[in-house]
Amino acid sequence: MRYAAILALLNTHLQTFPGWSDAACAWPNRPFTPTPGVGWWKVDFIPSTVEYALGASGAIHERGIYQVTRYEPASKGAAAGLGASDSMASHFSRQVLAGSGLSVACGIPELGPCLSEPDWFASPLSIRFTAL
Repeated sequence: MRYAAILALLNTHLQTFPGWSDAACAWPNRPFTPTPGVGWWKVDFIPSTVEYALGASGAIHERGIYQVTRYEPASKGAAAGLGASDSMASHFSRQVLAGSGLSVACGIPELGPCLSEPDWFASPLSIRFTAL
């Protein structure tokens, strides 16, 4: 399986998002404390099914979801978070990422149910991928 390489390609593309700051991102398995009143992103890598062709040299295609959630201060309302998620969706929509002898095709991102918390409004964006 090539999950580490897939994650690296997706993370690298994420970091090319206009205005991106690694300091404003909760990466998987890394400590993070949000700054009150400042929007931030959270990344989750969710492997899913593996599709393979039969035979000794059959192709293997790993699939999953790269979820990027935008958190905006609740005081800014829903539009700020939804606008940021819309921009991120455009950044990933139908992209084919390549590197390290691997290609990862991204589908059309889907906005999940948004969450209103006392301090934050969260808008999760699910980016389905297939490693080719």
